[in-house]
Amino acid sequence: AVRVDALRGLLGHVVVALHVVVAAAADFAVGADGRDFAGLGISAANLTDNDVAGLRIGALANVSDGNLAGVNVGLVNLVTGETDGLQLGAISYSGTFRGAQLGLLGNWNGFASAGWQLGVMNYNQDKFSGLSTGVFNLGEKISWIQLGVVNTATEVSGVQIGVFNACDEICGVQIGVLNIIDASPVPIMPVLNASF
Repeated sequence: AVRVDALRGLLGHVVVALHVVVAAAADFAVGADGRDFAGLGISAANLTDNDVAGLRIGALANVSDGNLAGVNVGLVNLVTGETDGLQLGAISYSGTFRGAQLGLLGNWNGFASAGWQLGVMNYNQDKFSGLSTGVFNLGEKISWIQLGVVNTATEVSGVQIGVFNACDEICGVQIGVLNIIDASPVPIMPVLNASF
């Protein structure tokens, strides 16, 4: 079987760099007062230890060590729990996500998530159901569509459309210049590759 580990390794370094930024943003939350937040928050950095409901606009960061039901707009958006809504910024992270992540540099979800991602790099550590649109789309279990220059996943149930598409196994179609399905009898195909 053809392995795409080298590409995953290189992109993994980018993920590690994003992880450092997210971890640094999480450290800001140490001084938060521990109360839930509801309403409108406009600040250089909005930091809470608990749940958030509403709209937060943070010039530098929006950090919540809880859940978000609403909208985060900021350079870095970090929600350790569940997000139901919109994250708009340079880098967005959510534990579990349902909604839209529009991150200029990247979007990252730690657990099962669903919705739409638009960013230079979209990374899903667990299952993602929805549309990932970016230069680099990386994931474990992808259900629906990866649309980008480079798309990689462990399992795909749907479509990968890009210049380079790679996965271990797929129940669906790859459309691109180079398509790799490790578990396929014909693992490498130009233009179109499929497995059901």
